[in-house]
Amino acid sequence: MRSPAVVLLHEPIEPQQLAGLVVAVAGAAVITVTRPRDLGHWRSWALLLPLASALVRGIVPPIAKLGLAIWPSPLWACLIGYIMSSLVVLTVQRIRKGSFVVQAPREGRFWFALTGISNGLSALSLFAAVRNGPITLVAPLAAIYPLLTVIGVALVLIA
Repeated sequence: MRSPAVVLLHEPIEPQQLAGLVVAVAGAAVITVTRPRDLGHWRSWALLLPLASALVRGIVPPIAKLGLAIWPSPLWACLIGYIMSSLVVLTVQRIRKGSFVVQAPREGRFWFALTGISNGLSALSLFAAVRNGPITLVAPLAAIYPLLTVIGVALVLIA
């Protein structure tokens, strides 16, 4: 199995990156094979959700790198990504509720804005890194943020 970055962009894959890929695929296989059979309502097709997410996560950075080769502006890439995300969210809201209006309590708006700013800065950083570095280095580093978040939260809760 070859990475889109290796195939499309002809980037070299280092042995440690290959080892990480093998460990990730093996982990997904172990979770699939060893899951208990008595989960009741759990459906096997639900395992496709994390696999589809991983597929999208693996395909998007090389496509973004190709786009940044044509138009080398991480800021515009981030803006276009946010506009498309907003259109999807508003379309789903319109279909579900019949209106574009999203109701939110006043207290939650501050945290929503703070989260949006943080997410926007992270997306901008990711696009800048993708523009300036190899995907085979940038994408795995960006993908470990949940692990770093868990470790950070654990350190805060322990202290």
